[in-house]
Amino acid sequence: MSCLKGAVHRKLVRFFENSRDQWKAKQRKAKANEKRLKNRVRFLENSKGQIKQRVEELETEVARLKAREQALEQAAALLEKKETTNG
Repeated sequence: MSCLKGAVHRKLVRFFENSRDQWKAKQRKAKANEKRLKNRVRFLENSKGQIKQRVEELETEVARLKAREQALEQAAALLEKKETTNG
């Protein structure tokens, strides 16, 4: 009877050790995945900030160029008007 008890005990010990090892492996994998995702989020947030800043710079540049274009068109119109009145 004690031999049977010992065999069952060993089998249960092995079962619980395997279960524990599988659980630990699963947790390590989940923790690594969480860390990878957190790093990815941080990278994307930084990237988003840089892109947003670049967009603002480009919008400012577009506004400046539009103002310059409008000023040049006005100057060209005045010059054309001046030439037609003189010529």
